[in-house]
Amino acid sequence: MILLFFLIILSVMDDLSKPKSVTHDKPAESNVHTDYQIAHIKVKPGDTVLSITESINEMDELDIDKIVSDFEYLNPGTTSETIIPHSFYYFPLYNDF
Repeated sequence: MILLFFLIILSVMDDLSKPKSVTHDKPAESNVHTDYQIAHIKVKPGDTVLSITESINEMDELDIDKIVSDFEYLNPGTTSETIIPHSFYYFPLYNDF
């Protein structure tokens, strides 16, 4: 019984020590018109907002401020510096389809 109690306590402590992932069911609603589509992508360790955006778009030039602004608009409460690996985020697709 004591061993079971300690295993439960250790399990709870382990769960509480893990970083929390930030996911949203859908991007925030707004009256702002966007000129892009949206991709829902799982971030891998080492990925950055710019590296993911660059890999999913065929872009000759990067407007870093626009990319960061669009990412933060699509993911309220998240900044481009605080993305968590193995979490899903919305990214802008600037290509014409």
